[in-house]
Parts: sequence; structure tokens; C-alpha cells
Amino acid sequence: MLIRLIALAVLCLSASMAYEVQAQTALSADDIVQGLKPKPRTRGIGGAGGLSADQSQFVGSLKSRTRGISIEEREQLSTIVTAAALPAIDFEVRFALNSTRLEQPAIETLIKLGMALKSPDLETATFLISGHTDARGARESNQKLSEERAAAVRAFLVSNFAIPADRLIAVGYGQEKLKNATDAYADENRRVGVVNLGKT
Repeated sequence: MLIRLIALAVLCLSASMAYEVQAQTALSADDIVQGLKPKPRTRGIGGAGGLSADQSQFVGSLKSRTRGISIEEREQLSTIVTAAALPAIDFEVRFALNSTRLEQPAIETLIKLGMALKSPDLETATFLISGHTDARGARESNQKLSEERAAAVRAFLVSNFAIPADRLIAVGYGQEKLKNATDAYADENRRVGVVNLGKT
């Protein structure tokens, strides 16, 4: 495990000379922990991580599923995340063009994310890994690509950090939830979001 992480770190260092430094590379694993840590509960919010019992049960039903999450389930999950104001963070995760192959700057970011998810503050939570594209290309192709990219991030975290697969729910939203709605082709729309769903 340690040897694998060292090898990944060496790859990232060598790649950093060939790529522009992105804003999120300045984030440390601790910054990510702080961004994803549960906020203090307010009165009237029940359930683990701010979810009601029914919401927690629904989220629990999606664990370990990498395929077969329906449009209705995706939208229900999105509604839950928005309504509960759960801790979340977005990353620009670079992939090769029209591919699920992670680029080297993405690996550096995901190493930090993996370290954060193993921290004592986050190690028992379930996380939504959401894939997003910009509006280039066909809607159906973008949906499939976003699903495959979210699954690739999930697989990286499971393989390299031994994070239990049932703590990571990978969902693709295609071009449906643009971060920059005024420019549908903007780089920031091609991203991966991580949401702390709490203990489910």
C-alpha cells in the first residue's frame, strides 16, 4: 500500500512539470477533510448526517451499485443532497478526451481525496461521487461518460486506499447540472463532486 502511494506520488511530481498547476492542487488532504466534515446539527434535522430515516434508507439502498441507478433515483438523490445542505466539494478531475483514463493531475487530486476519506473525521461516512460533463456532444453520450468517470474515481479510491466500496456511491449527471450555466462549455462544468452523506 505504502509503495503504491509513493509510486503514485512520484508520477504526480513528474507530471506537474508538464501541466499547468490547477487551483485545486493547492488543496491539501486536510482542506478536503474540513470541506467535507459534517456541520454542527441544528434542531429539527434528524437522521445521520442530517438525513431523515427515510432518506438514509434510500441512500443505503444505493450502496455498492455501480450501474442501474435510474433517472428518478438520481434526481431523488440530488434533491436530498440539496435539501439537507450536506457538506460537499467539487474537483476538476482531468480525464483523457472522451475517455475514463485519469490524467496525471487528476491522480494527484485523488490521492489527496483518498487520504482525506481515510481520516478519522470521515472514515465512517458514505460519500456520493458525482460525475459531470459540459454540454459538448450528445446528451446520451455525456450521461454515459459521466457515469463511467464517476465509477473510475470510485474504483481508484477503492483500489488505492482500500476504502470500502459500499461507502462510495458513483452517479453520473451528464450535462444536467452545469456549474457554470452561463457558459455550458466552460471547463469548470467538467468536474467530479463529492458529498458527505453521513452514516447511512
